[in-house]
Amino acid sequence: MEPPANPHPKTPLCHASDPLGKVPRITEPLGLQALRWPSFSLTRTLVVSMSPELGSETDPNSEVAISERLISVVIPMWNELEMLPRTIEAMSKELDSLVEQGAVGNWELLFVDDASTDGCGELADEYSAADARIQVRHHVTNRKLGGSIRTGLAAASGDLILYTDADLPFDPAEIRQ
Repeated sequence: MEPPANPHPKTPLCHASDPLGKVPRITEPLGLQALRWPSFSLTRTLVVSMSPELGSETDPNSEVAISERLISVVIPMWNELEMLPRTIEAMSKELDSLVEQGAVGNWELLFVDDASTDGCGELADEYSAADARIQVRHHVTNRKLGGSIRTGLAAASGDLILYTDADLPFDPAEIRQ
């Protein structure tokens, strides 16, 4: 499925939807292009990618671009101490596999700690200190899910950006699709 034509080539379009219909579809230029994956219709997984100009170094048809592409996974969290090790292990394993296969050049996990009180932010910091591909942003006050997603998307540096919840409501192997 091809993305819709962009009337503003310098400002990619953003399209997002909420499976429960609570968030309206966004169609105005926002600087990012987001696509829902049909196989995740019951989750809050959002795929965001920058729209490259045709023929540019980031043209998706370029073999060089694919092997150098960075994938970012934004994971908001609030009191997810028990889930965090499982989430990092599962996502790291799958993302490493994508790098080994040449589907992407590298990856980053970007956790947004939304003023957690259970220590998951500190644990995420420990993982970040051990692996530079794991990044953590902290909110001093709880900004709720929307604020955490905005923080994560703003901090993400990937060519392809995914968002998912810390409890992994989908199998990370589905990223390949």
